[in-house]
Amino acid sequence: MGRESYRNRLLVLGALALTATASLLVQSYLAAPRHVLAVLMDTAELFLILPIAFAALIWPRSRVLGALGSLSVLLSALALLGVLRIHYGSLFLLLALWLLGDTLAIRRGVPPLAADLCRPGSRFLLPVLVVSLGVGLLVEVANAPSRLWTYSQPFPSLLIGGVPLLPALFGWVLWTLCLVALLRVFVGVSEAPVRRRIP
Repeated sequence: MGRESYRNRLLVLGALALTATASLLVQSYLAAPRHVLAVLMDTAELFLILPIAFAALIWPRSRVLGALGSLSVLLSALALLGVLRIHYGSLFLLLALWLLGDTLAIRRGVPPLAADLCRPGSRFLLPVLVVSLGVGLLVEVANAPSRLWTYSQPFPSLLIGGVPLLPALFGWVLWTLCLVALLRVFVGVSEAPVRRRIP
């Protein structure tokens, strides 16, 4: 039953990943209609993030998370140095901090966030998504008039109140995962099962 629940949760996460991918492509096309191949080429580098994150969720082991985190650090560094033309090097850096944070958590005896996200009965996934999207949208809308920071995007994105849809929604999810993973390393936070009293 445990394996069945775990498999079902992975299927749900896979469906969410496919939905996010389809939404990304559709919103980019709606922002600037063009050939389908052009849309795929414009957004190709972002699809490097999804396999890395999904692999971490499927195999939340110390060596796997460490290897994926190191790969993300390498991609971010190569983008920063200009060796690779990756526009979203900062997203790979956040992904690396999440995965390496999980690796350190395992070595300290704390279950990694990646494992808790997929564990049957876990209550982490929904709060992470809700908090990420809610806070991200509020912060980006508050930033829109003053434009304290801006985003450089290699492909068109729909705007909501002057806020690019992609960074406001997608980027903040990685921010939240990164912060939670690092918090667990230093504080040892892990989701504990809820015990109910029987009257």
